[in-house]
Amino acid sequence: MIKFMARTVTLALIIIMFGIFTQVTSAQDDSAFFEDYLLENGDSIEADFVDGVNAHLYAFLASRGDVVTISMTQLDPESNLLDPYLILLNAQGSVVAVDDDGGDLFLSAQIKDARIPANDVYYVIALDSYGRRFAADTYIDNLDNPMSYELSLRGANEPDDYELPDFAMMEYGDQLSLEVTQDTATAFALFEGEDGDSVTITTADAGDNIDTILYLFNPAGSRVAVNDDGEGYYSQIDSYQLEEDGIYFILATVWGYEQSVDTPPWQNGGRFILSLDN
Repeated sequence: MIKFMARTVTLALIIIMFGIFTQVTSAQDDSAFFEDYLLENGDSIEADFVDGVNAHLYAFLASRGDVVTISMTQLDPESNLLDPYLILLNAQGSVVAVDDDGGDLFLSAQIKDARIPANDVYYVIALDSYGRRFAADTYIDNLDNPMSYELSLRGANEPDDYELPDFAMMEYGDQLSLEVTQDTATAFALFEGEDGDSVTITTADAGDNIDTILYLFNPAGSRVAVNDDGEGYYSQIDSYQLEEDGIYFILATVWGYEQSVDTPPWQNGGRFILSLDN
């Protein structure tokens, strides 16, 4: 459960149901698909990882030249099993910054003074360190105890205008041909689902034999499914039953994607096929 302690700003994101779009807009238009997990500068929220969830997705707007700091600190550290981990992505899928143990409190995470390269929508994945590849029930015995944390954002200024990201809106039965590289180590897709839908999301070989990972986030920004190596090196979220109506967010990537921000050449990328079925 995510509890916002500051007001949310309504943003614009026009979703075209058949294809990919790019459009310049301002922050005065209709609501964005990510409105429920949108942060603005100065926000400080408390959230819980519950019901097997161990990753949350957030979004914020920032302007070129902004220097942002994002902090994730576990609450009740004496009893909390959480090891915070932060990943900052831009709307093109580039890893802008990551942090594991850079916060003030032991094990807490902080992305400090990250310089924003362009007016854009940015995405933060706040998760448990082990959750980069695994669901909570694979390594935590007692899921009844919530892993609570505080997340804060500083230094982000809403731009006057920005270019909407090129996200594909998928429908059941669709396939996408995707490629991840060191510059764009993650790929995004959206689909509109209804409560009770059973969905299967699969990656498949496109000739490069890469090790993929799939994340599925619900309309509130909770990661409700994750898979690494479901079909050999490829991934499958199999027959997941949706629990609410809305726009779902798929992140498709490869093993070690968070390391793509490092200076040495990163060679985990390649092409693959993403499928959505029900």
